[in-house]
Amino acid sequence: MKITQILSVGMACLLTACSGGEPSEQEIFDAAQMQLENTLSGVAEGMITIHAVKKLGCSKADNGYNCDIESDVERPFVGRQKATTQIRLINSDDGWVIVQ
Repeated sequence: MKITQILSVGMACLLTACSGGEPSEQEIFDAAQMQLENTLSGVAEGMITIHAVKKLGCSKADNGYNCDIESDVERPFVGRQKATTQIRLINSDDGWVIVQ
C-alpha cells in the first residue's frame, strides 16, 4: 500500500513538472525557429540562421512568461551576432509561441 502511494505522489510530481511551469531553453529555441520560419516562409528562407538561444530567466506574466534570452543569430550583410532581449511566450496547443 505504501509503495503505491509513493509511486502515485511521484508520478503526480513528474506530471506537474512536465505539464506546467516556464518554457525550457529548447522550447524557447523551437518557438524562435517556428516564428522565423512563419515570418520568412518562402521570402528569404534560409538566409537567417538561429544558432543558439540561451535562457537567462523567465517571470510569470498574465497568460504566459516574459523571458530574458541571449540569441546567437546570423543575418545577411550583418553576419553572426549575439544579442540579449526579452520575449513573451504563451503555451498553446502547438507548444510555446512567441507573442508581441
